[in-house]
Amino acid sequence: MGWLKDFFVGSSAFEGPHILIIALWAITTTLLILFTCLFAKTEKSRVLVIKITAGVLLLATILSRFIYNVWTPSILDFLPSSFCSTMGFITPLFVLFCKKDSKNLYYALFAGFMGGLITLFSGDDIGQERVQNTLISYFYHSLMVTLAMLCVAVKYSKPTLNKVPRLSVGLSIMVVYGVFSNQVFGYSNNMFLNSPLLEGTPLTWWLTGILIMIIAIIVSLIYEAITLKWHEQSLYKCYCVCVNYFKSFKIKIINKNQKQISEEEQVQPQELPIEKEEQKTDEKELKKRKNNKKDEDNPKDQNI
Repeated sequence: MGWLKDFFVGSSAFEGPHILIIALWAITTTLLILFTCLFAKTEKSRVLVIKITAGVLLLATILSRFIYNVWTPSILDFLPSSFCSTMGFITPLFVLFCKKDSKNLYYALFAGFMGGLITLFSGDDIGQERVQNTLISYFYHSLMVTLAMLCVAVKYSKPTLNKVPRLSVGLSIMVVYGVFSNQVFGYSNNMFLNSPLLEGTPLTWWLTGILIMIIAIIVSLIYEAITLKWHEQSLYKCYCVCVNYFKSFKIKIINKNQKQISEEEQVQPQELPIEKEEQKTDEKELKKRKNNKKDEDNPKDQNI
């Protein structure tokens, strides 16, 4: 262990140890996905590979609780004390017990993917005093990313746009758990509610949540564009809904205008007889005046 300690302890992000960890993760993840896609021909065999990977992730998360607490953890130590440790339990459990391509499975995989990815590439856990902490941390964090990529690669979970709202629900529940654990169990910063996700950055819990949702939408749109026909994509369906709404809105306006016109036409016939009656009265009066004038102009006819 002496040479491992000399190699890892005191190192910084994107130095030798961190680059080695990223390289090993990239190689093993690529080999695992290729092996599953090329040699696991049946649905059953692919699901088996996914379940085994989830089981290894769960065991690694449990093992991390022992290593972090120097092999003497209490019951309280097993409760998740951060976003990643929470997803270290949730992600494998949901993979083991949720149905294929369910919305809950999508939430667990995507949240675990983001948590693992941030830790893997930020190098926040690199160079710890205890080498065991560094190794187990990067092992289960990177495995969360690998498991999510494997499930998407074999279409065990499809990151489509209709599943994104479930992600927001899951993240909201995690925030509630963070508040509860901070106040009841005495954690100082569970779910990073009291400080940025990465020190020196503006990545507070709410900003991180918004960014995760935006990334989830972008990833879903890209995935649908690659895997689905254009008329099956959520963006096209959303466009159709908007077009149909505006069409129905336009039809309502036209019907309303036609109704007003018909009401006006119904009122006019009632007014026409009055106008005609007045016109007839005027004509009689005019005729009477003409006759009177004619009599005045021919007085001789009257004397005869």
